[in-house]
Amino acid sequence: MAKPELIELATSCFGLTVDEQLPIGESFASEVLRFRSGRQCYVLKRPFSLEKAEREYFWLKRLSHCPFVPDALEITKANDHGLILMTSLEGMPLKSFHQLSHRDLSKLGHDLRALHTVSADSFDGHKSWRELLLSNTDRYIDKIIGPARKTAEMAYARFHEGIDEIPDSYLPTATHFDFRDGNILADESGYTGIIDFESMRGGHASMDFFKLLTHPSDMNDIELTALLAGYGSADWLESMAQLKHLVACYAVYHGLAGLAWCSQREQTSTEFYQRCAGFLEQGR
Repeated sequence: MAKPELIELATSCFGLTVDEQLPIGESFASEVLRFRSGRQCYVLKRPFSLEKAEREYFWLKRLSHCPFVPDALEITKANDHGLILMTSLEGMPLKSFHQLSHRDLSKLGHDLRALHTVSADSFDGHKSWRELLLSNTDRYIDKIIGPARKTAEMAYARFHEGIDEIPDSYLPTATHFDFRDGNILADESGYTGIIDFESMRGGHASMDFFKLLTHPSDMNDIELTALLAGYGSADWLESMAQLKHLVACYAVYHGLAGLAWCSQREQTSTEFYQRCAGFLEQGR
């Protein structure tokens, strides 16, 4: 159940009554209320920071031509946080990629490619993809505390030394950065849409395959083949083996990002902290 405060904010900020609360998936970094008001269904989302709320609203507006993305209706500020009101898509977050037929997976690949054809203004303020990755890892390593600190320092050095293994680009495209089963919706008829754009920014399309192919994702090679059939050819994508090599490179990046996230919240004894530390050990 959503916090009572979100129900009150739906009325005070947007003039909507919450006639029925609807089920939602697990949300790690935001508070979310999915509800029916009259005949319409909505999602009210309060991300961890105002910056994340503004970023998600910006990208939802830029992606408004995509039928598989929620429509952003309004954004407002309350108690130093951003509140986004958006339409509610059908379906619930995937629990397993095995839920999807090969046709659904191909459609998902097609929609992911559609996201990647949308241009971005910059690589989050940087000139190139590699510059963004290096700059972000510089920020992450400064924040990491806890038992994985030494492992993080070694992985950070390894990532910087091996940056040439990652394709570079000076043409930023919309990159989800959290493309995983929990942000992909499906109902009894199959795949229905993609959600959670608070981490989206200008990047490189290859990044969005990391969470598809990393534990706890259960996507297998047959399912990946179906998704890639819908995704189509790309100048950076040579083979499934090359894609998996890139995923191993990105494991270090995501491990550092996750450890920094946990450290900022002083959550250094959680399962997520341990999982991120594991990324550093398995990454190249």
